[in-house]
Amino acid sequence: MVTLGTVLAERLLDTFVLAAMMGAGLLVVFHGSLPIEATLALGVGLVLSAIGVLGLFSLRRLRVAVERVLPKRLHAHYARLEHVIVGSFRRLPLLVAYSVVGWLIEGATLYVIAAAVGIPVSVAGALVVALAAALLTTIPITPAGLGFTEGGMVVMLQWLGLDAYTASAVTLLFRVINYWSIVVFGIVLYVSSRTGYQLTEEGLVIHG
Repeated sequence: MVTLGTVLAERLLDTFVLAAMMGAGLLVVFHGSLPIEATLALGVGLVLSAIGVLGLFSLRRLRVAVERVLPKRLHAHYARLEHVIVGSFRRLPLLVAYSVVGWLIEGATLYVIAAAVGIPVSVAGALVVALAAALLTTIPITPAGLGFTEGGMVVMLQWLGLDAYTASAVTLLFRVINYWSIVVFGIVLYVSSRTGYQLTEEGLVIHG
């Protein structure tokens, strides 16, 4: 319950910061004249994340109403969840700072990838596309927005002036680093933990 509360609070705050940064980036990139699709997506993201964060802040006020609905055996679980979530928000400035740094790294990754292959993408444009991709991964259509996220990135890169083939190449490189590398390393770590690999000073030891 402690882990669930912490993850829930920090993910919602992370999404709110993401949407706010993406909105600022879109205003810079499109000079205040946003495509209707971008305006709609941004509005939905901001509203949903704001509702989520406000809902978490309201957990203590809603305790009486919630406990009327929940069975008695769940009251203690709700109290622990509320305590953890409210406690997480006491570190709000630090959490926001970490979130901002994390999203800036996402944007920098896309910018460096584009620069490495000689494709002109502005810093603000790279940040907007990377944040949009992160926002799309939160939509529960496929695992981590697989396929859906790539399509959105290609469209947004085309808004920045890239042709379809170039946008697709940048998107593929970004997702290989941002998504597939994590999947591959995650599988390796999982298999290692299950098979009992252990690295010692004498070398690699395999247990059972």
